[in-house]
Amino acid sequence: MAHVLMLLSNPFRPDPRAHKEAKTLMGAGHKVTILCWDRLGKSPKTEEIDGIHIIRLGPLYTKRELGKFPIKLIRFWMKAFSAARHIKPDVVHAHDFDTLPLGFDISRFHGARLVYDAHEIYSAMLGPDGQDSVLGRFIDRLEAFFARRADRVITVSDGLAARFKDRGVTAIVVTNCPLLTKVDAQGTESLRAKHSLGNDFIVLYIGVLEPDRFLEEAVKAVRASSLDGVRLVIGGFGTLEARIKELARDSENVIMLGKVHPSLVVPYTGECDAVLCIFDPMHNLNNRLGAPNKLFEAMMASRPVLVAKGTEAANLVGRERSGVAVDYAIESLLPAIKQLMDNPDIAKALGQNARKAAEDKYNWEAVSKGLAEAYASL
Repeated sequence: MAHVLMLLSNPFRPDPRAHKEAKTLMGAGHKVTILCWDRLGKSPKTEEIDGIHIIRLGPLYTKRELGKFPIKLIRFWMKAFSAARHIKPDVVHAHDFDTLPLGFDISRFHGARLVYDAHEIYSAMLGPDGQDSVLGRFIDRLEAFFARRADRVITVSDGLAARFKDRGVTAIVVTNCPLLTKVDAQGTESLRAKHSLGNDFIVLYIGVLEPDRFLEEAVKAVRASSLDGVRLVIGGFGTLEARIKELARDSENVIMLGKVHPSLVVPYTGECDAVLCIFDPMHNLNNRLGAPNKLFEAMMASRPVLVAKGTEAANLVGRERSGVAVDYAIESLLPAIKQLMDNPDIAKALGQNARKAAEDKYNWEAVSKGLAEAYASL
């Protein structure tokens, strides 16, 4: 079978999607090596995780050096290209645009196949107006140029696949679904017991605390709510952490969990009554076209999910009848919560629909077949 070289611009600690994909490929008989960028230099230079050989490279880079990012990225490419000469891969699997030019060069040098794995729209990460900027348009054109020359293109949602199709590229959809698991909501570390939540109606968000995720709006709405027994529980960390803690101060209705271990995310989700997954569809194209991990975690845990109208997530929720789509506006949240509180049978049905969809198709065992088939046809 093939020796697959994966390229990552993060230190793989481990990267959840790349980790699942690597294990899937190993299960199909392939050998997998990962070359990745350890920007902080805090992880082992080499390591083996689940039989995957990991090689971490420099240069060091911090956010304080933001203006030096292009130079640092090119230096990583140079180091990775040199390291790849000793690996001699059969397939180069480039994760996201910032490793795609590197992957193209390595694949051509070794006569290897190139797989491009687009987790998101890179130009949309430049900010609300990033895609329309000179740099954003250049990135989009460059991505299309290399994607057309890849042997396979993989992406995470139907919305992103449609965007590639508009650029003359056929993309295979491999969504970021969790492994199919039976959720034990009353495990050794119960969310309700630990925080004395009793029978309160819990709206849960666990993820990165960043803008455009309706977090400040949700805290303000729940803090001022007259609905009895509603608790907004937020876990994770990010640039908005201090701001959200300030907004939540002195509010019994908002609970901050801090960092949550990945193994607890789905069990905690199984204890809530609704999952908050409302991403701003106007300020970031990834929010509109992507399929958030929170969505599939909610489905796996049999819980209804709150999503923003006008998004790929809302389309999926509508098809599966597994949640409620609301406007991205502060006044839209409480009526949606009240609807679920006042109609427990409807909320239960939405959760059951979600779990059935998770068991039938939105689990890693099911979606990873597309990845295995893509490699088998290379």
